[in-house]
Amino acid sequence: MESILLNGYFLFFLAISLWIIAVYVIYKKKWLEGTPFAFQGPFLLWRTEKGRRFIDWLARPKRFWKVYGDFSVAITFVVMFTFLVILIWVAFLVMNIPKDRVPTPQMILGIPGLNPIIPIWYGILALVIALVVHEFTHGILTRVAKSKILSLGLVFLIVPMGAFVEPDEEELQVMKRRKRSRMFASGPTSNLIVALICSLVFTSVFIGNAEPVAVGNGVIGLVEDSPALSSSLEPGMIITSIYHNNSETPLDSVSAFGNLMGDTRPGENVTLTIYDEGRVYREDVVLSDRNDSQSIGFLGIYSVYTGTGKQVYTPTIYPESIDSTMYSMIIYISLPLRGLSPIDEPYTSFYEPSGAFAGAPEPLFWILANSFYWVFWLNLMLGLTNALPAVPLDGGYVFRDGFDAFLEKTRPNLNAERREAVVKKVSYFLSFFILALILWQLIGPRIF
Repeated sequence: MESILLNGYFLFFLAISLWIIAVYVIYKKKWLEGTPFAFQGPFLLWRTEKGRRFIDWLARPKRFWKVYGDFSVAITFVVMFTFLVILIWVAFLVMNIPKDRVPTPQMILGIPGLNPIIPIWYGILALVIALVVHEFTHGILTRVAKSKILSLGLVFLIVPMGAFVEPDEEELQVMKRRKRSRMFASGPTSNLIVALICSLVFTSVFIGNAEPVAVGNGVIGLVEDSPALSSSLEPGMIITSIYHNNSETPLDSVSAFGNLMGDTRPGENVTLTIYDEGRVYREDVVLSDRNDSQSIGFLGIYSVYTGTGKQVYTPTIYPESIDSTMYSMIIYISLPLRGLSPIDEPYTSFYEPSGAFAGAPEPLFWILANSFYWVFWLNLMLGLTNALPAVPLDGGYVFRDGFDAFLEKTRPNLNAERREAVVKKVSYFLSFFILALILWQLIGPRIF
């Protein structure tokens, strides 16, 4: 699996290198002059006016979009301050991160192939969808505000990487604050809504229709120099029961395996009942001792209880209280950091499609499930990031207009010029402050 992954990354970076060389040659030869194509750095932009009628058609229910725009402004303000508080909270937490787990600069960027936690192909698919949703919503609210769209098109980096809508900047500057705020706020809000929808589909439709092939402790890894390593056990197998002291103990709960091992002693023989791709067999294993205990038997497996193992892919694992719900949501969002997304071997060996997906090809089932998770994840990240009150992010412009309106009402003695100067200073301060918070995640742990 690792060799395939490495080959995939090698091919990806090789393709990027060849693309950049081709871009340089085409740019020097001026082959794109007079065409709707143009380069912006390594990206190829295709501009057209043909899609404007489609955006005009989408913008027809103006009353709906105005209400949606106002809703987006409210959501953006809530998200921007909530996420800002989280960034400040994280700034204190990062000082306790071990130096070997410090995030790298690549992990700050949500670019597939560059960020090591984002799979290339799932990442490209999700990023394209996120950017199309973001930009087209901007375009719709631009037309609702009766402002021009000069062009729209696609952005390529070998493959389509997203879309853009190019408004008339002069009209945007003189647009009324409320209309402009609606336009800017609609992008991140739409990303958050798409994230919510995809999360519901992922958890209820796919994870909800994935049933364990057998109940027990699924093996996800083996400890070196352990009895398990000397046995036939391999990742992807499931231990369904263990025979010990003339008694068969089914592993039918989260604590069953741990409780049983606590009653064993080094040197004792146990008989494992193992499920392996539809085949069930039994195997005797002699337990050894743990490094931290000479009195308890040791098998040497890393495992997950298949009866509830899929709950880690559900954002409501522990719904008993607000604190536990928040904790489970953090786990759900941080699955890529834990190496649990995409859902891959050996986890996919523990479950099979059921219900509406019974009999469906398993590879296709998991590809679709992973796709919905990554569309959720990248839309969430794009929505949260763009809601931050930092120019040139959307939230920065929403904050600037909102703060300007606030000053106009609360400080009527300030003239327009003076008010604009105050708004600019506060906006620039917030922008640099947020940038410092992000950079601190890289620098802070290396200092302390």
